[in-house]
Order: sequence, then C-alpha cells, then structure tokens
Amino acid sequence: MLRYARNDEIRGLAKNALSLHEFEFGSMITQTIMHIIPASGGGIERFARSISSSEASYSSARTHCFLHIGSSHAALEMPEQNRYALFELPKLEQKWPRFVAGLCASYEIDLLHCHVLTPVTVKLLANAIQFLISLHDVGFIASNAFEQTTPEPTVDYFWLAKCRRVLQRARAITTPSNYLQQLFQRHFPDLVALVIEPGTAEPSEASAEIVRTTHQKPRIGIVGAIGPHKGGD
Repeated sequence: MLRYARNDEIRGLAKNALSLHEFEFGSMITQTIMHIIPASGGGIERFARSISSSEASYSSARTHCFLHIGSSHAALEMPEQNRYALFELPKLEQKWPRFVAGLCASYEIDLLHCHVLTPVTVKLLANAIQFLISLHDVGFIASNAFEQTTPEPTVDYFWLAKCRRVLQRARAITTPSNYLQQLFQRHFPDLVALVIEPGTAEPSEASAEIVRTTHQKPRIGIVGAIGPHKGGD
C-alpha cells in the first residue's frame, strides 16, 4: 500500500522526542501526539492521517489527534473517542501561553507535530515544549508565499526571523524533497532538516498489465502536486 510518508522514519523521530520527554518529565503509560494541520485539509491532512493510521497498526502505546487550525478558530479532533472540541484562538499575545498550556494539559498532549507554519501556528509553537515540524511547502520563506505568482516566492526576512524562533527549538525538522531541504538550508544554514521522501520502502504488489487497444483514448490521471518541493526533481 502506498502511503504518504515513510512512516517508520516519522515514527522514529516521534519516539526519540517522546523518549526525551519521558526522561525529562517522568514516565507515561500512554503518549498522545497532536498533529497541527490547516483547516483547509488537503494533502497535508492526508499525510498526518497516514502517520496516525500506520501508528495504530504498529503500537497501542501512542495515540494521535488532529488540531485543524484556521486564522481565528481551531477544532480538535480525537478519532479514538469520536469527539471534537472547538476553540476560539487568543486575540492577545499574552493569552497564548495559557491557551497552549491548557490545551496540552486538558487533553494530555505529550508531543505536537506541526505540519504548517502560519502566523497562528508560530504563536502556538512559541509557547509549546515538545514539538516536531514537517515542512510540506515553501511557506516558511514567506507568509504570503501562495499569493505570489513567481515559481519561488520572494523571501520575507521578517517572517524568516519569526519562524527561526520555533524552528531552532524543534526536536526534528523534516522535508519531503531535496529541493525543499536545500531551500531550507539556504535560509537556515545552522539548522538541520531531514529528507523523508513520499512513498514507502516496502515492495508493492505487482499488478497485471492493462493492454489498451489502439482505438481507445488514453486516460490521464493527475495525482497531487508534482513540483520540485514535493520531490518532482
């Protein structure tokens, strides 16, 4: 089965971070990972759910939940309990530390895995203790990266400085392609990002070849983003 990431590598990063967390804060029976994903969903959400479903078949010691985050509100999804909780995000800067601490304590969150850097998620991570960051696109070099029309967004150095504050505290940083890793290293030469390519290392089952007769029209399928930042290089 083709998965969105080599989940054994992602699991290893989470395990290392949680092991350190256990050493620092005491042993835990069950550990909970909260994935921070955009409310718009898309490929990032499928990536996070792939990690969660892979973990479920691998270990019962860790559970996963999803924080669907927007600009003013967030929804916490807890699949195992089939529950949701809706939150209004703090409007004032000084309210963020209490919000993040309360969120993690109330729902017993041990590790955050952030999949998108936005002004809101940067504020959240700035007040978090344990977190991983997966960079899925070029949004870390400009907060308005997807509003720009150039192939590679113009760098926003003020935004880079904000991102640096959380990136340098992350337990690990991952990218899906060499291109994105090189772009990251260009702007953060003192930090390390690991390349975890999409797909799986497991051999896939061979499928029977489909023979198309000459009178049939070819059928073309487009699967996700195939730009260099997704491994298209």
